[in-house]
Amino acid sequence: MSPMLVEEQDPETETMEPAQRQLESEGTPEKPELPDRLPEEYRLSSHSAIFALTLGLTFWFCCLRPLWHTDVWGHLTYGESIWNHRQVPKSEPLMPLAEGVPWVDTAWLSQLGTLGLWNLWGLVGLQFFFAATVTISAGLLARSLYRVTRSAIWSVVGVGLLGLLNWQQLFVDFPSLYALWRPQLAGLVCYLAVFNWLASNRIQKQDWILIPGIFVLWANLHGSFLIGLGLIGVWTLGRAGDLFRRTGQWSVVWSDRRTMSWLMILELSAVAALINPYGLSLYFEVLNFASSPNLQELLDWEPLTIRRSQGQWFVAMVVALAIAYRRSPRRVSFSEAVLLIGLGLWTLWTSRILIWWTVPACYFLIVHLWAGLEARQRRREPFVPPARKGLWTVATIGLCWIFFAISPFGVRVMHGRQLDFRKSVSLGTPVDAVDFLKKEQPSGLIYNAYEWGDYLRWAGGPQMRIFLNSHAHLVPPEVWRAYRSIASGSMSSVDLLDRYGTQVVFVDLARHQELVSTLKKSNQWSEVYRDGIAVILTRNRPNAKPEH
Repeated sequence: MSPMLVEEQDPETETMEPAQRQLESEGTPEKPELPDRLPEEYRLSSHSAIFALTLGLTFWFCCLRPLWHTDVWGHLTYGESIWNHRQVPKSEPLMPLAEGVPWVDTAWLSQLGTLGLWNLWGLVGLQFFFAATVTISAGLLARSLYRVTRSAIWSVVGVGLLGLLNWQQLFVDFPSLYALWRPQLAGLVCYLAVFNWLASNRIQKQDWILIPGIFVLWANLHGSFLIGLGLIGVWTLGRAGDLFRRTGQWSVVWSDRRTMSWLMILELSAVAALINPYGLSLYFEVLNFASSPNLQELLDWEPLTIRRSQGQWFVAMVVALAIAYRRSPRRVSFSEAVLLIGLGLWTLWTSRILIWWTVPACYFLIVHLWAGLEARQRRREPFVPPARKGLWTVATIGLCWIFFAISPFGVRVMHGRQLDFRKSVSLGTPVDAVDFLKKEQPSGLIYNAYEWGDYLRWAGGPQMRIFLNSHAHLVPPEVWRAYRSIASGSMSSVDLLDRYGTQVVFVDLARHQELVSTLKKSNQWSEVYRDGIAVILTRNRPNAKPEH
């Protein structure tokens, strides 16, 4: 007889209740998660971290971009003039040949604010302005898209598309990618703030003060505020058109609360824009600005053609919009049709309008692409908001802090270190040549390259009597024609320089070789300086009194 095998019982097991034994037999349960001690109202989702990463990268990248050598220095100089005289200019204050020309400075507040950033943080402050305006604009578009799609990915794609279409509106000289600093960027932030409000289709009590307040600020920052008023007008008209199309009754339109509210806010905003140093004259200045014949010869104001990369991207976007609308189940509103067609035609007339067209173009493209894909899903699941956790709050704040800390602006604020000036401006900035002129202290008029007038006047000081700067619309037409004729290097160049009493010629080698050659052959001019980008010539003997 085989012996019986008796299994020993664990003393602890013997004392277990039957329910506990059953749990152990099924497996050990998972340990509970640590409690989230952050208050509910401060918890964020994973989408917040995605936006922080996208916008943080945008801010950091833009902060690293050296500044292009036009526009920014001129606006700094105008800001300095406003600060020194404690009043906005009534006529052109920097160009002797445009002295007395009436001027409504539509960007005076941007210029003054930029001067403040320069005085606080130097060149890093200007880079911060560029990066902050681009980042805020991207964030406002992302907010508008996320409100509709509830998708962080779709929103990020829309932001990327906006940057791609406006690449040449924001950056210059690929692959160096210099930052194209303009007060227009402040206007872009205001434009997207108004667009974001309209796209929400909601009118709250604070909007009656907030939206007109934006236009008070916008009208003093940049002349593009009229586009913002037009945006509200088109949206209001579109709402009225949609209501009439559905009902066929104008009484429904007049009794619609949202339509009437938008119309009244439009009127309040138009009145609020009159709070500026020039009053109603600001409206006339903006309306007549593009009619200046001098602007028609500048690349930025030329019609958009398919020969330029901007024109090719424009055509590609139009094709993409046509496909998206063809496959989208969403109703096409009257306002979006007017915006896309109206601003699109305006862009073809002058490429400077492209940046305003791309905002509604990117928004409506993403919205209709998303709607088309959603409609094709066989099984449409209800939207479930992402979980909000304290961990994502920490991650979002951490990402914001990291990108701030590693940016040149963050380094300047926290550690007081300033970047090397030469590394923070474009290679085309004539730093050495202007330093040479400052030492020479020339007297008399300086014929300068159009793109260098701003920096020459800013870095050289009031003693630099420049021929012209980038504010071409303020230059009398005959002076502009003379500038163009001299730049061509024809035999009349010497006579024109004599006529204007020019004592110094300060031009770039890349585009003025014929002029330099002509002046040397005339025996009236001598080359006194040359480097990799610039050449300076001075008159051999003092010129007679200039003709008038």
